[in-house]
Amino acid sequence: MKVTFKTTAFEQACGEPEEKTVTDILENKITRLERAEKRGNRDTCRRLLKEIKDILKEESNVRVWKPEDSYFRTLTAVHKAIRSNTIRLRYEYMNISGYFKLLVNVRDRLFNQSATSTKVRTVVAEEMAKLNLYPQVLATSFEVKYESIRPPNRAFMDILNKINPELAKVDLERRERAKEYYKQKVKK
Repeated sequence: MKVTFKTTAFEQACGEPEEKTVTDILENKITRLERAEKRGNRDTCRRLLKEIKDILKEESNVRVWKPEDSYFRTLTAVHKAIRSNTIRLRYEYMNISGYFKLLVNVRDRLFNQSATSTKVRTVVAEEMAKLNLYPQVLATSFEVKYESIRPPNRAFMDILNKINPELAKVDLERRERAKEYYKQKVKK
């Protein structure tokens, strides 16, 4: 899908035109996946889902700045923001269809805005609450406790806890276990 947006004065000073159109590859693939799912074409769905996951994985590793990244103009830009240290959500540990809806909703609310970290965290938390989307797939306490990835950002989880405590429950339990672990470690 093509996304058209007005560039900022800074972007124009850097040589960008007043209005720019870019292709949102991620949105194209998600739209195609939804169509294939409606038709019941499972092989195409599997292939497209793998391609989408490859794009998501690739974009999280790339640190190249593009004008559309700063202003939530594409789903890829929203994905980068959600993966960044400001929020630190990992789609691999979430409901993938819910994650796609989250990307679209956040983009729709923040499109072409320069938002503060607090506003981005709040919008993401509100949209997660609307979708009833957990920041990580609920697992046994053993799996959550020994997970090797960094958990979602603490400031983000505090905002999510205020909006919907049920969604933040697992992370709060993990935090309490970590506090107890370090208290016991200090006593020894």
